[in-house]
Amino acid sequence: MRSALLFATGSIEQAAIERAHDVRIALFAIVAAQPVMLAAGLLQPGPLPAWLPGYTVELVTHREGRDERRLLQADEPELILRELRRKQ
Repeated sequence: MRSALLFATGSIEQAAIERAHDVRIALFAIVAAQPVMLAAGLLQPGPLPAWLPGYTVELVTHREGRDERRLLQADEPELILRELRRKQ
């Protein structure tokens, strides 16, 4: 079984997201940390805390006809592994 991880720093086109899903590529977007963490409810509005890096990583997936972006967390490796497994 072959699979891959791909990190992108720019926008990701819809066709690329769908193709990555079809060929078992886990697709990651490097994004600004503050807006993502605010949206996830992990930060309060205001300046970034000193411990928070300026950028973070979201897993970009395509499920049931729609795209999903999830902030990666250390306790959820299954999110990545699911993207790498062979389709049944």
